[in-house]
Amino acid sequence: MKPIRKRVAIILGWILIPVIITFGVLHLYYTEDRINRLTIKIERKIPGRVELILNQTIKEIYAGSKGRREYFDSLLLSNVQIFEDLMQVSPENISNVLTVLKNQFLNSLPDSFYNNVELSVIDSNGVVVYSTKKEFLSLDLKEFGTLWDSVRSLIKGATYFIPVSFSSRDAKMRTYLYTRINSRYYLGLPLDVNPTVYKASIERLRKLSVFIKDIGIYNVGKKPLLEYFPPYPDRTFRSHPFYRDLEETMYFYVGSTKLAGLLFVRLDFYPLFSVFLFNLLVYAILITTLGVVARYFEKLVIEESSTLTNLIEMVKNLEDPKKIEKKIYTEEVFDLIRVLHTYVVRTKEKIKENEVLLKKFRGAFYNFSEKLAILAERFDPEDAGHLKRVRSLTKLILDNMEIDEDYKNSIVEFSILHDIGKIFIPASFLNKSGPLTEEERELVRKHTIYAEKLLSHPELKIAREIAVYHHENYDGTGYPFGLKGDEIPFPARVVKVVNTYDVLRSDRPYKKGLSHEEALKILLVGDKKTRPSHFDPKIFSIFLKICSKGDPYEGLGEL
Repeated sequence: MKPIRKRVAIILGWILIPVIITFGVLHLYYTEDRINRLTIKIERKIPGRVELILNQTIKEIYAGSKGRREYFDSLLLSNVQIFEDLMQVSPENISNVLTVLKNQFLNSLPDSFYNNVELSVIDSNGVVVYSTKKEFLSLDLKEFGTLWDSVRSLIKGATYFIPVSFSSRDAKMRTYLYTRINSRYYLGLPLDVNPTVYKASIERLRKLSVFIKDIGIYNVGKKPLLEYFPPYPDRTFRSHPFYRDLEETMYFYVGSTKLAGLLFVRLDFYPLFSVFLFNLLVYAILITTLGVVARYFEKLVIEESSTLTNLIEMVKNLEDPKKIEKKIYTEEVFDLIRVLHTYVVRTKEKIKENEVLLKKFRGAFYNFSEKLAILAERFDPEDAGHLKRVRSLTKLILDNMEIDEDYKNSIVEFSILHDIGKIFIPASFLNKSGPLTEEERELVRKHTIYAEKLLSHPELKIAREIAVYHHENYDGTGYPFGLKGDEIPFPARVVKVVNTYDVLRSDRPYKKGLSHEEALKILLVGDKKTRPSHFDPKIFSIFLKICSKGDPYEGLGEL
């Protein structure tokens, strides 16, 4: 049988809310799939249509430029001789002369097809030496394919005409007209095509799909071909909630010349995604509403059940149920009170019996632990107080650390079992006055492994960690497993420090115990067996701080 609160939780948490979330996930999947399918469909159609519109636009501008060539040929050639004469008379004022001619040309534009003109003087090496547009200065026409060859071959009175050209420097579409001034110089006339001429075509590109946010055509260096196109984005999206970016190489013709460009289109499916967001909001409101309703219903259930809870508490305390301040509506509740009262009385009797048994069990458990420690200690009779000193030093360290009190007490109490595995080692090895052979040393080291046989119970987890791992070194050079750093359980890292210190201080069959100062020096500097890197730096630091106040054994009394 499940309580009402549990049943409400099952209905909401396991049925209604998962169903709503599932619908939300399916709707998201459907929206994402629809966006992807639309992207593929648009990706198939857009490039071809863009090429068609661009080629048609260039063709119209190409024709418009050629239709105006005769006028500009006449205008340019009629001013060449004037410019040449001025160059000879006042060469230092060439820039001013160019500016005057530029203004004259601007005032002579026949219509709005071009909205700006510039003038440039090119020397016999193909380098622009004077120009009304500073960006053109120092341009080398030899870098533009066969352009310089065509210009250089001009005779005086002839012109070289480029109807359409794209400038990557300023995203302008220009017409270029060149003529020879004299044997040393050439005059160039760049004419900027008015953006309004091709604005309608750009708008047609943007209207190819209602989902187009940005569209642009760029050269191989990702520079916009026209000023109406936005800069090429630094970041493109192939996976985004509602943006999709298309990139494709395309080709277009300027006259008979085939040029390559890069088409970039950013699609914005936010209108579709916003439907999902709206539904997501609806789902969130629905879940919140269900939660509020469930909370209200739960409150009612709690209020009703609290009456029974109070009655149970009164019965447990042997109080009279009639003194309850809440109104009782059913006879069944009174029957329950009488049953509970009977059970509480019997339970209290059992509790008293169990408390006695539990106290005896705990006493026996800790007594057994003490006996195990004494048994281990008998295998090392040269230092009968070793285990108690380890426990006392362990407590000194842990008293200086911020850890849970129960956890600390368990580490302190179980630290005396750190050498319990030695009961499996022959006493002759432990009490040998001379050095151990390699085989004997390996057997003695196995006392850490043997300890696990005695301490396998889950309640002895901390004791097992200490007994098995207290010979592991923080730098990974210890035994039995060569654990390193935090791989070593915390209790074992604490006991490692104090056990090493006490072993140095204690008399052994094979050595004389050291003074506090001598032992501390070995811990800090190291010897053949001990190095500072064997210890957890934080624990070691705390122990050194304790030792800096004097011999820690002086305050421990007789151990």
